[in-house]
Amino acid sequence: MMFRFLAVTLATVLIYANANAQAPTVAWETQSKTILVTPQSAGLTQSFTMEIPQVMRWVERVEKIRMEPRTFEEIGICEGLQCSENGSGKSPAWDRYFSAPKAEKPQALDAAIKGVGPVSAQALIATGYFTAKPRSWSAFVGEIDRAANKHVITNSVRYDVAVKYRAENAENLGYQQSSCTTYTYQCMRVVTRDVPVPYYFEEPRSKTLQTYVRYFAVTAVNPKIQYFENDTVTVTAGQELSNVQVSAGPFTQYVFKMNHEGNLTNILLTGTTRNFVRLPGEVVQGAFVVKSGTGVALNVTVDGRYLPAQQGADRLQVNYVVETCPLNFLGGCGFHPWKVVDQGESVLNAANALISLKGVEYKDKVRVRYSLARRGSSWYDGSNTAERTTPEFKNNN
Repeated sequence: MMFRFLAVTLATVLIYANANAQAPTVAWETQSKTILVTPQSAGLTQSFTMEIPQVMRWVERVEKIRMEPRTFEEIGICEGLQCSENGSGKSPAWDRYFSAPKAEKPQALDAAIKGVGPVSAQALIATGYFTAKPRSWSAFVGEIDRAANKHVITNSVRYDVAVKYRAENAENLGYQQSSCTTYTYQCMRVVTRDVPVPYYFEEPRSKTLQTYVRYFAVTAVNPKIQYFENDTVTVTAGQELSNVQVSAGPFTQYVFKMNHEGNLTNILLTGTTRNFVRLPGEVVQGAFVVKSGTGVALNVTVDGRYLPAQQGADRLQVNYVVETCPLNFLGGCGFHPWKVVDQGESVLNAANALISLKGVEYKDKVRVRYSLARRGSSWYDGSNTAERTTPEFKNNN
């Protein structure tokens, strides 16, 4: 038995426990190792080690800082408008507001005054502001000031309406009908700055306290695999000698025996039965409709590894459905639907084959839906691969 220790004292564990609301947990954890079983490695012993860790785990509350925008009010210098002739407030914006139905007035006021926003527009109307049209720009600003001083709207909204968007609002509301000048005055400015804000989240932590080394010797005999296939064996183990799990496949069903010699675990897997599997889709390397003599044919190319070693009951076959539609002068079929003119199955004896197709006429567009299956096989389950369709072929040459 071999242990590898890290210098972790009881005091260290207590420090972790006191720093977190949730006490740490200490446990031996499992490890896994996967090996390949090939026709060449069958019967050979593969040896390896596993380091089984004893791990302390806890959840730590971590504080971090992120920058977030915050709005502040501060005394500063603002710019206002002084108009020699303030205008009467004649504007389409006011007309739309005062003619709007009661339910639509908040939306109309929001559209008329830039910077007010739908929430403040609703509050202004609900508390009796702007029941009459202000006759000058200064009267308009006075109405906004009164609403802000009574906390109907925020100072931020007041600043946006009367300072930030003053030129747009004066023009839109009909107050800038003659020359206006800009003047400065002391005001409560509304500014936005990014400030550091702490936030917290729970982060899993872990520390390996020690490791226990285990030794394994795995032998797999009689795997039911073809020369190009591999099985895998996965061994999962913990610190206790009996804590060993073995899984193997996918092509072979195994029975296994296990014994322990000190710190060494011997595992013997014996293949008993082949798991019948579906023929993989990559068996097909290409399929096209081609000209063949005076007719057309399906040209199929497959991965030769999937052909039976001997022809007989075990056979690789292609199942196909031929569809055509009449070509028009544009090279398409227009509104003519595809129709089935032939279907069947054909046994493949070589990696490349030509299968003659019936029912195809001159100036037809042709496509073939096809799938493959390995029938009567001791390796495969006989089901079809997913159906595919060839590229369309124009039979006009």
